[in-house]
Amino acid sequence: MEIQKAAAKDTSDWNRFIKEHYPPVGAFMQSWEWGAFQEALGRKVERYFVTDGRERLAAFALVYYPLPFNMSYGYAPRGPVIASNALEAGKSLEIFKAVKSWVLENFPRLVFFRLEPP
Repeated sequence: MEIQKAAAKDTSDWNRFIKEHYPPVGAFMQSWEWGAFQEALGRKVERYFVTDGRERLAAFALVYYPLPFNMSYGYAPRGPVIASNALEAGKSLEIFKAVKSWVLENFPRLVFFRLEPP
């Protein structure tokens, strides 16, 4: 599994993925527009897809909250959003493990990363 950063050109693909794979309640917190709102509040936001080859298995927006001593914590509000077919195939735990390993390897300044799956 790979974690790939979503670019601004992926906005419609991002929102389509969220809409297709998330229950209606709370889906807006993973929408591209919610991330833009968080950015307007001064927070750094990055969006990522979890892929297996060419297949998108999950998506999550990572919102950074600053802490003292140049540290921060990450938060994926109501995420990650896991694709229905990945849930049915029992890949949830594998996705969480991939995200955990990726965060530990790439973000040494995060004190913790809070996930909030539905």
